[in-house]
Amino acid sequence: MLFSSFSFLFAFFPLFMAVYVLIPKTWRHAAVLVFSLLFYAFGDVKGLLWLVFSALLHYGLALLPRKRTAVALAAAFDVGLLFYFKYVAGIQPLGLSFYSFTALAYVIDVCRGEPAERNPVRAISYMTAFPKVLSGPITRYGEMRDSLHAPKIGFDAAQRGILRFLSGLCKKTLLAAPASEMWQYLSAQDSDARGVLGSWLALLFYAFWLYFDFSGYTDMALGLGKIMGISLPENFRYPYTAQSPKDFWRRWHISLSLWFRDYVYIPLGGSRCAPWRNTLNLLAVWVLTGLWHGNSPSFLVWGLYWFLLLWLSRLFEGKTAWIPRAVKRAAMIPVILVGWLIFAFEDMAVGADFAKSLIFGNSVGEITLYELSRSVLLLAVLALGCGPLPKRFYDKHIRGRAWKELPVAIGGFALSAVYLIGGTQQSFLYFKF
Repeated sequence: MLFSSFSFLFAFFPLFMAVYVLIPKTWRHAAVLVFSLLFYAFGDVKGLLWLVFSALLHYGLALLPRKRTAVALAAAFDVGLLFYFKYVAGIQPLGLSFYSFTALAYVIDVCRGEPAERNPVRAISYMTAFPKVLSGPITRYGEMRDSLHAPKIGFDAAQRGILRFLSGLCKKTLLAAPASEMWQYLSAQDSDARGVLGSWLALLFYAFWLYFDFSGYTDMALGLGKIMGISLPENFRYPYTAQSPKDFWRRWHISLSLWFRDYVYIPLGGSRCAPWRNTLNLLAVWVLTGLWHGNSPSFLVWGLYWFLLLWLSRLFEGKTAWIPRAVKRAAMIPVILVGWLIFAFEDMAVGADFAKSLIFGNSVGEITLYELSRSVLLLAVLALGCGPLPKRFYDKHIRGRAWKELPVAIGGFALSAVYLIGGTQQSFLYFKF
Protein backbone atom coordinates (compact mmCIF):
# COMPACT_ATOMS: atom_id res chain seq x y z
CA MET A 1 0.00 0.00 0.00
CA LEU A 2 1.38 3.39 -0.99
CA PHE A 3 0.99 6.55 1.07
CA SER A 4 -0.11 8.18 -2.18
CA SER A 5 -2.87 5.66 -2.90
CA PHE A 6 -6.58 6.34 -2.42
CA SER A 7 -6.89 3.22 -0.26
CA PHE A 8 -4.38 4.69 2.20
CA LEU A 9 -5.61 8.29 2.03
CA PHE A 10 -9.34 7.59 2.33
CA ALA A 11 -9.58 4.23 4.11
CA PHE A 12 -6.56 2.92 5.97
CA PHE A 13 -5.25 6.07 7.65
CA PRO A 14 -8.64 7.61 8.57
CA LEU A 15 -9.66 4.29 10.14
CA PHE A 16 -6.35 4.10 12.01
CA MET A 17 -6.69 7.65 13.35
CA ALA A 18 -10.28 7.03 14.45
CA VAL A 19 -9.13 4.04 16.48
CA TYR A 20 -5.97 5.80 17.66
CA VAL A 21 -7.85 8.81 19.04
CA LEU A 22 -10.76 6.93 20.62
CA ILE A 23 -8.88 4.19 22.49
CA PRO A 24 -7.14 4.83 25.85
CA LYS A 25 -3.69 6.42 25.53
CA THR A 26 -2.00 3.38 27.07
CA TRP A 27 -3.24 1.22 24.17
CA ARG A 28 -2.04 3.44 21.35
CA HIS A 29 1.26 1.62 20.82
CA ALA A 30 -0.80 -1.58 20.40
CA ALA A 31 -2.86 0.15 17.72
CA VAL A 32 0.36 1.20 15.97
CA LEU A 33 1.52 -2.42 15.98
CA VAL A 34 -1.74 -3.91 14.69
CA PHE A 35 -2.19 -1.37 11.92
CA SER A 36 1.51 -1.54 10.99
CA LEU A 37 1.24 -5.28 10.43
CA LEU A 38 -1.93 -4.77 8.38
CA PHE A 39 -0.26 -2.03 6.36
CA TYR A 40 2.75 -4.26 5.64
CA ALA A 41 0.56 -7.23 4.75
CA PHE A 42 -1.18 -5.20 2.02
CA GLY A 43 2.20 -4.76 0.30
CA ASP A 44 3.94 -8.07 1.02
CA VAL A 45 1.94 -10.65 2.91
CA LYS A 46 4.67 -13.28 2.43
CA GLY A 47 7.32 -10.95 3.83
CA LEU A 48 5.21 -10.27 6.94
CA LEU A 49 6.55 -13.45 8.54
CA TRP A 50 10.13 -12.18 8.25
CA LEU A 51 9.21 -8.79 9.65
CA VAL A 52 7.50 -10.28 12.71
CA PHE A 53 10.22 -12.89 13.25
CA SER A 54 12.96 -10.26 13.00
CA ALA A 55 11.20 -7.95 15.46
CA LEU A 56 10.59 -10.75 18.00
CA LEU A 57 14.17 -12.00 17.68
CA HIS A 58 15.72 -8.58 18.27
CA TYR A 59 13.36 -7.89 21.16
CA GLY A 60 14.47 -11.15 22.81
CA LEU A 61 18.17 -10.62 22.08
CA ALA A 62 18.10 -7.17 23.70
CA LEU A 63 16.92 -8.82 26.94
CA LEU A 64 19.86 -11.26 27.09
CA PRO A 65 22.22 -10.59 30.01
CA ARG A 66 25.31 -11.07 27.82
CA LYS A 67 25.04 -8.00 25.65
CA ARG A 68 28.06 -8.63 23.41
CA THR A 69 26.69 -12.06 22.58
CA ALA A 70 23.33 -10.48 21.79
CA VAL A 71 24.95 -8.00 19.39
CA ALA A 72 26.97 -10.74 17.69
CA LEU A 73 23.87 -12.89 17.19
CA ALA A 74 21.79 -9.95 15.94
CA ALA A 75 24.51 -8.87 13.51
CA ALA A 76 24.96 -12.42 12.23
CA PHE A 77 21.22 -12.80 11.70
CA ASP A 78 20.76 -9.45 9.93
CA VAL A 79 23.83 -9.77 7.71
CA GLY A 80 22.90 -13.35 6.86
CA LEU A 81 19.31 -12.38 6.06
CA LEU A 82 20.34 -9.45 3.88
CA PHE A 83 22.95 -11.55 2.09
CA TYR A 84 20.51 -14.37 1.43
CA PHE A 85 17.70 -12.25 0.03
CA LYS A 86 19.88 -9.77 -1.88
CA TYR A 87 22.51 -12.14 -3.24
CA VAL A 88 20.98 -15.64 -3.25
CA ALA A 89 17.20 -15.37 -3.48
CA GLY A 90 17.35 -12.31 -5.73
CA ILE A 91 14.11 -10.95 -4.28
CA GLN A 92 13.62 -9.56 -0.81
CA PRO A 93 10.79 -8.70 1.57
CA LEU A 94 9.68 -5.08 1.40
CA GLY A 95 11.68 -2.76 3.65
CA LEU A 96 14.12 -5.51 4.71
CA SER A 97 17.20 -3.26 4.60
CA PHE A 98 15.49 -0.54 6.61
CA TYR A 99 13.86 -2.57 9.37
CA SER A 100 16.94 -4.79 9.75
CA PHE A 101 19.14 -1.76 10.42
CA THR A 102 16.53 -0.31 12.79
CA ALA A 103 16.34 -3.53 14.79
CA LEU A 104 20.13 -4.05 14.86
CA ALA A 105 20.63 -0.46 16.07
CA TYR A 106 18.24 -1.19 18.93
CA VAL A 107 20.24 -4.21 20.13
CA ILE A 108 23.55 -2.32 19.80
CA ASP A 109 22.18 0.68 21.72
CA VAL A 110 21.02 -1.61 24.54
CA CYS A 111 24.51 -3.13 24.63
CA ARG A 112 25.91 0.39 24.97
CA GLY A 113 23.77 1.16 27.99
CA GLU A 114 20.33 2.16 26.71
CA PRO A 115 17.57 0.54 28.79
CA ALA A 116 15.94 -2.38 27.02
CA GLU A 117 12.20 -2.14 26.38
CA ARG A 118 10.46 -4.78 28.49
CA ASN A 119 7.07 -4.34 26.89
CA PRO A 120 7.11 -6.51 23.73
CA VAL A 121 4.25 -4.64 22.06
CA ARG A 122 6.01 -1.32 22.44
CA ALA A 123 9.35 -2.70 21.26
CA ILE A 124 7.88 -4.41 18.20
CA SER A 125 5.72 -1.40 17.31
CA TYR A 126 8.94 0.65 17.25
CA MET A 127 10.51 -1.74 14.73
CA THR A 128 7.42 -2.11 12.56
CA ALA A 129 5.76 1.35 12.71
CA PHE A 130 4.09 1.82 9.34
CA PRO A 131 5.22 5.40 8.63
CA LYS A 132 8.84 4.29 8.34
CA VAL A 133 8.97 0.50 7.98
CA LEU A 134 9.34 0.40 4.17
CA SER A 135 11.84 3.18 3.39
CA GLY A 136 12.88 4.74 6.65
CA PRO A 137 14.08 6.99 8.04
CA ILE A 138 16.20 4.51 9.97
CA THR A 139 15.41 5.30 13.59
CA ARG A 140 16.96 4.77 17.01
CA TYR A 141 14.77 3.62 19.86
CA GLY A 142 15.94 6.53 22.00
CA GLU A 143 14.46 8.91 19.42
CA MET A 144 11.04 7.28 19.61
CA ARG A 145 10.82 5.94 23.16
CA ASP A 146 9.03 8.86 24.81
CA SER A 147 6.58 9.39 21.98
CA LEU A 148 5.72 5.67 21.88
CA HIS A 149 5.22 5.58 25.65
CA ALA A 150 3.05 8.70 25.70
CA PRO A 151 2.22 10.02 22.22
CA LYS A 152 1.02 13.60 22.37
CA ILE A 153 -1.81 14.30 19.96
CA GLY A 154 -2.89 17.88 19.50
CA PHE A 155 -4.50 20.11 16.92
CA ASP A 156 -1.37 22.15 16.21
CA ALA A 157 0.86 19.08 15.80
CA ALA A 158 -1.75 17.37 13.62
CA GLN A 159 -2.04 20.46 11.45
CA ARG A 160 1.73 20.63 10.98
CA GLY A 161 1.77 16.90 10.26
CA ILE A 162 -0.97 17.14 7.64
CA LEU A 163 0.84 19.98 5.88
CA ARG A 164 4.13 18.03 5.96
CA PHE A 165 2.37 14.97 4.57
CA LEU A 166 0.78 17.02 1.80
CA SER A 167 4.13 18.54 0.85
CA GLY A 168 5.49 15.02 0.43
CA LEU A 169 2.44 13.96 -1.56
CA CYS A 170 2.92 16.93 -3.91
CA LYS A 171 6.61 16.10 -4.29
CA LYS A 172 5.72 12.55 -5.26
CA THR A 173 2.87 13.26 -7.66
CA LEU A 174 3.64 16.71 -9.10
CA LEU A 175 7.46 16.67 -9.21
CA ALA A 176 8.87 13.15 -8.98
CA ALA A 177 6.35 11.64 -11.41
CA PRO A 178 6.97 14.03 -14.36
CA ALA A 179 10.74 13.90 -13.71
CA SER A 180 10.53 10.10 -13.86
CA GLU A 181 8.61 10.21 -17.13
CA MET A 182 11.18 12.53 -18.72
CA TRP A 183 14.08 10.35 -17.55
CA GLN A 184 12.49 7.18 -18.86
CA TYR A 185 11.62 8.78 -22.19
CA LEU A 186 15.02 10.39 -22.80
CA SER A 187 17.12 7.47 -21.57
CA ALA A 188 15.20 5.13 -23.90
CA GLN A 189 16.15 7.18 -26.97
CA ASP A 190 19.02 6.32 -29.26
CA SER A 191 22.18 8.17 -28.18
CA ASP A 192 22.42 9.93 -31.57
CA ALA A 193 18.86 11.22 -31.28
CA ARG A 194 19.51 12.29 -27.71
CA GLY A 195 22.98 13.77 -28.17
CA VAL A 196 25.37 14.89 -25.44
CA LEU A 197 23.06 17.63 -24.17
CA GLY A 198 20.09 15.26 -24.14
CA SER A 199 22.04 12.69 -22.14
CA TRP A 200 22.94 15.23 -19.49
CA LEU A 201 19.35 16.43 -19.48
CA ALA A 202 18.12 12.87 -18.94
CA LEU A 203 20.55 12.39 -16.06
CA LEU A 204 19.40 15.65 -14.52
CA PHE A 205 15.80 14.42 -14.61
CA TYR A 206 16.90 11.17 -12.92
CA ALA A 207 18.53 13.17 -10.12
CA PHE A 208 15.35 15.18 -9.64
CA TRP A 209 13.22 12.03 -9.71
CA LEU A 210 15.32 10.28 -7.09
CA TYR A 211 15.36 13.28 -4.77
CA PHE A 212 11.70 14.24 -4.94
CA ASP A 213 10.54 10.61 -4.79
CA PHE A 214 12.64 9.67 -1.75
CA SER A 215 12.36 12.98 0.11
CA GLY A 216 8.64 13.03 -0.71
CA TYR A 217 8.23 9.64 0.97
CA THR A 218 10.19 10.94 3.97
CA ASP A 219 8.03 14.04 4.24
CA MET A 220 4.93 11.86 4.24
CA ALA A 221 6.44 9.56 6.87
CA LEU A 222 7.41 12.48 9.13
CA GLY A 223 4.00 14.06 8.62
CA LEU A 224 2.24 10.85 9.63
CA GLY A 225 4.47 10.59 12.67
CA LYS A 226 3.63 14.16 13.68
CA ILE A 227 -0.10 13.47 13.37
CA MET A 228 0.33 10.37 15.56
CA GLY A 229 2.51 12.19 18.09
CA ILE A 230 5.56 10.06 17.20
CA SER A 231 8.96 11.65 16.57
CA LEU A 232 10.89 10.65 13.45
CA PRO A 233 14.25 12.15 12.39
CA GLU A 234 14.86 14.31 9.35
CA ASN A 235 16.42 12.47 6.42
CA PHE A 236 17.17 15.22 3.88
CA ARG A 237 18.57 18.73 4.09
CA TYR A 238 18.71 20.16 0.56
CA PRO A 239 21.45 17.76 -0.66
CA TYR A 240 21.79 19.37 -4.10
CA THR A 241 23.04 22.55 -2.43
CA ALA A 242 26.06 20.67 -1.02
CA GLN A 243 29.48 22.29 -1.33
CA SER A 244 31.59 19.11 -1.02
CA PRO A 245 31.20 15.31 -1.04
CA LYS A 246 31.23 15.29 2.76
CA ASP A 247 28.58 18.00 2.85
CA PHE A 248 26.42 16.01 0.43
CA TRP A 249 26.34 13.00 2.74
CA ARG A 250 25.42 15.22 5.66
CA ARG A 251 22.34 16.18 3.66
CA TRP A 252 21.33 13.05 1.69
CA HIS A 253 19.74 10.01 3.40
CA ILE A 254 20.98 11.35 6.72
CA SER A 255 19.72 8.44 8.82
CA LEU A 256 21.71 5.92 6.74
CA SER A 257 24.87 8.04 6.87
CA LEU A 258 24.57 8.37 10.66
CA TRP A 259 23.90 4.65 11.02
CA PHE A 260 27.12 3.72 9.24
CA ARG A 261 29.02 6.42 11.12
CA ASP A 262 27.84 5.32 14.57
CA TYR A 263 27.75 1.54 14.11
CA VAL A 264 30.59 0.89 11.64
CA TYR A 265 32.96 3.82 11.12
CA ILE A 266 33.47 4.92 14.76
CA PRO A 267 33.65 1.37 16.20
CA LEU A 268 36.37 0.58 13.63
CA GLY A 269 38.37 3.54 14.92
CA GLY A 270 36.92 6.41 12.92
CA SER A 271 39.44 9.14 12.25
CA ARG A 272 41.24 8.74 15.58
CA CYS A 273 43.83 6.36 14.23
CA ALA A 274 46.70 6.16 11.76
CA PRO A 275 45.92 7.61 8.31
CA TRP A 276 46.15 4.23 6.59
CA ARG A 277 43.73 2.72 9.14
CA ASN A 278 41.35 5.63 8.72
CA THR A 279 41.38 5.05 4.95
CA LEU A 280 40.47 1.39 5.49
CA ASN A 281 37.67 2.41 7.87
CA LEU A 282 36.25 4.76 5.25
CA LEU A 283 36.60 2.09 2.57
CA ALA A 284 34.76 -0.44 4.73
CA VAL A 285 31.85 1.98 5.21
CA TRP A 286 31.44 2.64 1.51
CA VAL A 287 31.80 -0.97 0.43
CA LEU A 288 29.06 -1.85 2.92
CA THR A 289 26.93 1.09 1.79
CA GLY A 290 27.14 -0.12 -1.79
CA LEU A 291 26.36 -3.71 -0.82
CA TRP A 292 23.42 -2.54 1.33
CA HIS A 293 21.73 -1.14 -1.77
CA GLY A 294 21.77 -4.34 -3.79
CA ASN A 295 23.55 -7.20 -5.48
CA SER A 296 24.44 -5.41 -8.72
CA PRO A 297 28.17 -4.66 -9.16
CA SER A 298 27.12 -1.11 -10.06
CA PHE A 299 26.18 -0.43 -6.43
CA LEU A 300 29.62 -1.53 -5.29
CA VAL A 301 31.22 0.71 -7.92
CA TRP A 302 28.94 3.53 -6.75
CA GLY A 303 30.14 3.02 -3.17
CA LEU A 304 33.78 3.00 -4.27
CA TYR A 305 33.16 6.18 -6.29
CA TRP A 306 31.99 8.03 -3.18
CA PHE A 307 34.81 6.55 -1.10
CA LEU A 308 37.35 7.92 -3.57
CA LEU A 309 35.70 11.34 -3.66
CA LEU A 310 35.54 11.58 0.13
CA TRP A 311 39.14 10.41 0.47
CA LEU A 312 40.39 12.89 -2.12
CA SER A 313 38.36 15.76 -0.66
CA ARG A 314 40.24 15.35 2.62
CA LEU A 315 43.40 16.48 0.86
CA PHE A 316 41.75 19.86 0.29
CA GLU A 317 39.91 20.14 3.59
CA GLY A 318 40.33 23.61 5.04
CA LYS A 319 42.02 24.90 1.87
CA THR A 320 38.96 25.94 -0.14
CA ALA A 321 37.57 28.72 2.06
CA TRP A 322 38.51 31.29 -0.59
CA ILE A 323 36.24 29.68 -3.21
CA PRO A 324 32.73 31.21 -3.33
CA ARG A 325 29.97 28.93 -2.10
CA ALA A 326 28.10 29.25 -5.39
CA VAL A 327 31.14 27.93 -7.26
CA LYS A 328 31.49 24.97 -4.89
CA ARG A 329 27.83 24.10 -5.30
CA ALA A 330 28.02 24.34 -9.07
CA ALA A 331 31.12 22.13 -9.10
CA MET A 332 29.30 19.47 -7.05
CA ILE A 333 26.40 19.11 -9.52
CA PRO A 334 28.31 17.08 -12.18
CA VAL A 335 29.98 15.10 -9.37
CA ILE A 336 26.56 14.14 -8.00
CA LEU A 337 25.16 13.41 -11.46
CA VAL A 338 28.01 11.03 -12.30
CA GLY A 339 27.31 9.23 -9.03
CA TRP A 340 23.65 8.86 -10.00
CA LEU A 341 24.70 7.60 -13.43
CA ILE A 342 26.47 4.68 -11.77
CA PHE A 343 23.51 4.19 -9.43
CA ALA A 344 20.83 4.28 -12.13
CA PHE A 345 22.00 1.37 -14.27
CA GLU A 346 22.24 -2.01 -12.57
CA ASP A 347 23.43 -3.38 -15.92
CA MET A 348 26.90 -1.86 -16.08
CA ALA A 349 27.21 -2.40 -19.84
CA VAL A 350 24.10 -0.28 -20.42
CA GLY A 351 25.42 2.29 -17.98
CA ALA A 352 28.76 2.41 -19.82
CA ASP A 353 26.99 3.05 -23.13
CA PHE A 354 25.00 5.86 -21.55
CA ALA A 355 28.20 7.30 -20.04
CA LYS A 356 29.74 7.45 -23.54
CA SER A 357 26.79 9.49 -24.74
CA LEU A 358 27.60 12.13 -22.11
CA ILE A 359 30.89 12.85 -23.89
CA PHE A 360 30.82 11.54 -27.45
CA GLY A 361 28.41 11.99 -30.35
CA ASN A 362 26.21 14.83 -31.47
CA SER A 363 26.30 17.82 -29.17
CA VAL A 364 22.55 18.33 -29.60
CA GLY A 365 20.33 15.48 -30.74
CA GLU A 366 17.29 15.98 -32.94
CA ILE A 367 14.82 15.55 -30.07
CA THR A 368 16.75 17.45 -27.40
CA LEU A 369 15.87 21.03 -28.25
CA TYR A 370 12.19 20.17 -28.50
CA GLU A 371 12.17 18.30 -25.18
CA LEU A 372 14.19 21.08 -23.54
CA SER A 373 11.83 23.78 -24.79
CA ARG A 374 8.71 22.00 -23.55
CA SER A 375 10.20 21.10 -20.17
CA VAL A 376 12.00 24.35 -19.32
CA LEU A 377 9.29 25.38 -16.85
CA LEU A 378 9.34 21.93 -15.22
CA LEU A 379 13.13 22.12 -14.91
CA ALA A 380 12.89 25.54 -13.28
CA VAL A 381 10.33 24.30 -10.75
CA LEU A 382 12.37 21.16 -10.00
CA ALA A 383 15.58 23.16 -9.54
CA LEU A 384 13.85 25.70 -7.30
CA GLY A 385 12.23 22.92 -5.26
CA CYS A 386 15.61 21.40 -4.42
CA GLY A 387 16.67 24.45 -2.43
CA PRO A 388 15.47 26.25 0.70
CA LEU A 389 13.81 29.25 -1.01
CA PRO A 390 10.26 27.77 -1.27
CA LYS A 391 10.26 26.89 2.44
CA ARG A 392 11.62 30.30 3.40
CA PHE A 393 8.90 31.96 1.36
CA TYR A 394 6.24 29.71 2.89
CA ASP A 395 7.46 30.32 6.45
CA LYS A 396 7.57 34.08 5.91
CA HIS A 397 4.39 34.70 3.96
CA ILE A 398 2.02 31.74 4.49
CA ARG A 399 2.74 29.69 7.63
CA GLY A 400 0.43 30.45 10.52
CA ARG A 401 -2.08 32.31 8.34
CA ALA A 402 -5.04 29.97 8.04
CA TRP A 403 -6.66 31.96 5.24
CA LYS A 404 -3.52 31.33 3.17
CA GLU A 405 -2.48 27.88 4.40
CA LEU A 406 -5.86 26.27 3.81
CA PRO A 407 -6.16 27.18 0.10
CA VAL A 408 -2.55 26.11 -0.49
CA ALA A 409 -3.16 22.76 1.23
CA ILE A 410 -6.45 22.14 -0.56
CA GLY A 411 -4.98 23.18 -3.90
CA GLY A 412 -1.95 20.91 -3.49
CA PHE A 413 -4.12 17.96 -2.49
CA ALA A 414 -6.56 18.59 -5.34
CA LEU A 415 -3.77 18.68 -7.94
CA SER A 416 -2.27 15.50 -6.49
CA ALA A 417 -5.67 13.80 -6.53
CA VAL A 418 -6.16 14.75 -10.18
CA TYR A 419 -2.82 13.16 -11.01
CA LEU A 420 -3.66 10.04 -9.01
CA ILE A 421 -6.98 9.68 -10.81
CA GLY A 422 -5.54 10.16 -14.28
CA GLY A 423 -2.04 8.76 -13.87
CA THR A 424 -0.47 5.40 -13.20
CA GLN A 425 0.45 4.69 -9.59
CA GLN A 426 4.23 4.57 -9.20
CA SER A 427 5.88 2.75 -6.33
CA PHE A 428 8.51 4.65 -4.39
CA LEU A 429 11.95 4.22 -5.90
CA TYR A 430 13.67 3.22 -2.65
CA PHE A 431 11.22 0.39 -1.93
CA LYS A 432 13.46 -1.95 -3.90
CA PHE A 433 16.34 -1.43 -1.48
